[in-house]
Amino acid sequence: IKPVLSSIDASIMHEIRNEVFVKEMAISSEDEFILKEEYQAKSFLIYLNETPIGTIRYRIFEKRRRFYHKTLGK
Repeated sequence: IKPVLSSIDASIMHEIRNEVFVKEMAISSEDEFILKEEYQAKSFLIYLNETPIGTIRYRIFEKRRRFYHKTLGK
């Protein structure tokens, strides 16, 4: 697991999320990619033998201090 630090990492992360959530699970891209949440979340790529196979992200909500995450993979 490596943090998303570059625009290349972010592009890979978005490709995986688009494939899994938008295409496979039929979630609208508007619901999956909410700009405000993209900037608030800490995102990571999950690798298997140097190949990105999934992502995970989390956000901390200030008022209730609850954690939100999504895990996905190919």
